Amino acid sequence: MDKTEMKGRIISRASNYELIEFKYNRKPIIFRVWSTGLMEVKADKNFATANGFNSMRELIDSTRSEERRVGKEC
Repeated sequence: MDKTEMKGRIISRASNYELIEFKYNRKPIIFRVWSTGLMEVKADKNFATANGFNSMRELIDSTRSEERRVGKEC
C-alpha cells in the first residue's frame, strides 16, 4: 500500500520513517512506514485483538502452532 493512500494520523516523523496511528474499534494500531516502502506493525494487545485474538499470548501461541504445522508438511 502506498503511504499516500493511508488515512492514519502521523504521530512521529524521522528522516527515514514515519509512525502512523490508525484506529480500529477506537484502539490505536501503530505502523512504522520506512522511506523504502517497508511497513512494520507494532505487535501489541491492540493488534492482537484487531486480528481476532484475545491476547498477545494467544496470537503468539497460534503462530507457533502454525510453524509446527507447516514444518510437518515440508
